[in-house]
Amino acid sequence: MLTLSNISKGYAGKQLFQDASLVLNRGECLGLIGRNGHGKSTLLRLICGKEDLDQGQISVEKGCRIGILEQYFQFTGETTLAEAEKALPLLDGAYRETFKAEQVLEGLGFSEERRQQAPETLSGGYQIRLNLAKLLLSEPDILLLDEPTNYLDIVSVKWLETFLKEWKGGSIVISHNRSFIDSISSHIALIYRMGIRKLSGTTEKIYGRIAEEEEIHEKTRLHQAKERERQEEFIRKYRSKARQASRVQSRVKALERTEVIEKLETEKDLAFQFSYEAFSPKWILHAKELCFGYEEFPLFQDLSFSLGANDRIGIIGANGKGKSTLLSLLYGALTPRSGSTEIHSLATVGYLGQSNIERLHPDKTVEELILEKESNHNRTRARTIAGCMLFSGDTAEKQSKVLSGGEKTRVHLGRIIAQPTNLLFLDEPTNHLDYYASQALLNALEDYVGAVVLVTHDEEFLRKIANRLIIFQQGGATLFEGGYTDFLHRGGWEEQRNTSLESASMKSSTIQSSTLNKKELRKQRSEILKEKGSVLKPLKSEMKKTEQTIEAHEQAISEEEQELIEITVNGFNDRAAKLSRSIASRRQQIEELFEALEQLESEIVEHEATFEEKLKAFN
Repeated sequence: MLTLSNISKGYAGKQLFQDASLVLNRGECLGLIGRNGHGKSTLLRLICGKEDLDQGQISVEKGCRIGILEQYFQFTGETTLAEAEKALPLLDGAYRETFKAEQVLEGLGFSEERRQQAPETLSGGYQIRLNLAKLLLSEPDILLLDEPTNYLDIVSVKWLETFLKEWKGGSIVISHNRSFIDSISSHIALIYRMGIRKLSGTTEKIYGRIAEEEEIHEKTRLHQAKERERQEEFIRKYRSKARQASRVQSRVKALERTEVIEKLETEKDLAFQFSYEAFSPKWILHAKELCFGYEEFPLFQDLSFSLGANDRIGIIGANGKGKSTLLSLLYGALTPRSGSTEIHSLATVGYLGQSNIERLHPDKTVEELILEKESNHNRTRARTIAGCMLFSGDTAEKQSKVLSGGEKTRVHLGRIIAQPTNLLFLDEPTNHLDYYASQALLNALEDYVGAVVLVTHDEEFLRKIANRLIIFQQGGATLFEGGYTDFLHRGGWEEQRNTSLESASMKSSTIQSSTLNKKELRKQRSEILKEKGSVLKPLKSEMKKTEQTIEAHEQAISEEEQELIEITVNGFNDRAAKLSRSIASRRQQIEELFEALEQLESEIVEHEATFEEKLKAFN
């Protein structure tokens, strides 16, 4: 459907892509990942023609329509529902399946009241959701989504996951939410060293593969450097001796022919730990019969719980239900309508909220903002913390007003770790953070021994951090004694179950066979079984051949790696270089074969399900 051939693109001396290539096939969903600032959003703009290439070519299959999630708003419908319906394709010249607009809007979290609201009066977040709904309803052949979950709650994210898994066209999706990307993607596309690496599987698989390749590269580079040093020493030692002239010249030419393996540039990753203030009491926070909201329409009421010194509570639910409000109440920034909260007098608190990130003093530098919170007002330590947050050198002197959303989040994390704490309140802390920064935060929270109250829609954080939950669902908030995985196993989201049931009922169909006699039924069943065999046999045969080819390549790699180790002990030579290239080539072929294998497996499963459905009528 889409082919990028040797594309290059850069800005003001910073090269984003150099001879990068990528192919998107029909039915594939590419999860596009990479560091912030490395060109993910730029790539989508290049594909849809919003920016020009420096060189290379982008080819789109004839007749393919490309749709991209827009950040600007241009609404003309009287209601949100009417605006969404306009995006539906016309059928038979004049008919639109308007029920789909209701389904998509509901899935993205629009209540009946919001669906009847004028789109201009929606909040910015819901206007972006409306743009997303219009894009999905327009049914483009190629779908381009840049951080679609940023303005979605966890229920809507789960709905979008299901929707994208059933998408028949091609799609490229950018998201910092690792669980979401792993769930929807048939392949991961990683922007890496100005190129694009595509691999079937998960983010963990592709990062593991990259780490493995970089390790091999560095070992090979060191072997080569050691061998070059040995050869150069021989040349220096015997250059003046006439009897060794031919051998010296031969080695000089060999060195000139050998391409020097360069050391890979390393990029600094975010790495930090929260400072912990020792805390011995058993409880650190009490909430008693909390109620907030209007008397007729409370957001929640009669919510009571205690937070232990090492507890981690995740607050989850749809947007607008009161998650951030509850966090602010527990922190003490808001007063409940009734009930009370109490934070232990020995507690030291760190708070990361969306509002206090935006309230950073615009004219203060990164270093000054961190120094404000450093417990001993130690400028050297503040500078060190700034470096941990990837603000080293002159970047620590940047003023807050010129920072991006992700940079502001990192500054506020730096302010929190500048002082010891034993209780953290975190409101959507992964917003604006890339994969690497999110993983650093996750690692820091896993190592932290204090208590945590966390609002997030990131399922990986919920699974790994929260041991209890407060769930906003069906017009209230309830305490769940268990982790997020337990919650899903015990029924999960009622809204999602209801949507799934409706979807299933719409898709269900049966074969009407009651009027057929037994002889005709046996004949039809026999024909279906025959067709099943003729369809599946060649696929299974091809699958077996592919598996055998993979095994052969893996065996060859094992033998070549052993030979490479033996050769490089005595120095790096042309044979070693040839083996390195062969190993790399075989690994690439194995990747492609695994992709083909997954496609075959998918086809077999799909065909088997189709035939099983047909055969149900004869049981």
